[in-house]
Amino acid sequence: MFLFKCHLVELVSNMSIFLLTAITCGHPGNPAHGMTNGSEFNLNDVVNFTCNTGYLLQGASRAQCRSNGQWSSPLPNCREKPREACFDPGNIMNGTRIGTDFKLGSTITYQCDSGYKIIDPSTITCVIGADGKPAWNRALPSCNGIYHYLTISFLLLGSVYSKSVTFLLLILPTSKESGHAEKAGKGHKKKSWLNHIKEIFHTIWSQPCSTMKIGRAD
Repeated sequence: MFLFKCHLVELVSNMSIFLLTAITCGHPGNPAHGMTNGSEFNLNDVVNFTCNTGYLLQGASRAQCRSNGQWSSPLPNCREKPREACFDPGNIMNGTRIGTDFKLGSTITYQCDSGYKIIDPSTITCVIGADGKPAWNRALPSCNGIYHYLTISFLLLGSVYSKSVTFLLLILPTSKESGHAEKAGKGHKKKSWLNHIKEIFHTIWSQPCSTMKIGRAD
């Protein structure tokens, strides 16, 4: 709706000439992190203010164009909503995550794949951080390869040595059978790996190894 202001332009031969102009307030602008809804900005027209997802409106949600060419309310503010949950913490290498709830007070537990051992606490909890926002109470754990002790006895000149040699080895996963066990505890891979050790010792001593034992270090 258009209403007009009347302005005196000049006086000619006792005749007043007036110029009529429409009253308009103009576009009020958009609030930060929000928007203004409305296409008419003239006298008595109304616009509505909304905030983007994740933000709360602080101030008037609407404004009306007044006869003085001003809006009845200033632009409101859009402030970020306080989060009620932690961000997705993600997964860890060589392991899996148990739990999908990231709300305050919830816990997530991690476990390692076969052949790996978890380092650091396996559980994290969503708490209020130092900045007053939800955060996980500790860094994610990690999964390291399991250490094993190999005790190798060998023959020398047809008799069994009274002593044995002990090695501390790290078993790493691999798809190849030449020299490494794929994962600790898989018999066919372990056998292939032990045969490789026999070959190594066969080049050092004149007789191959007669017995070999493998045990997990606690």
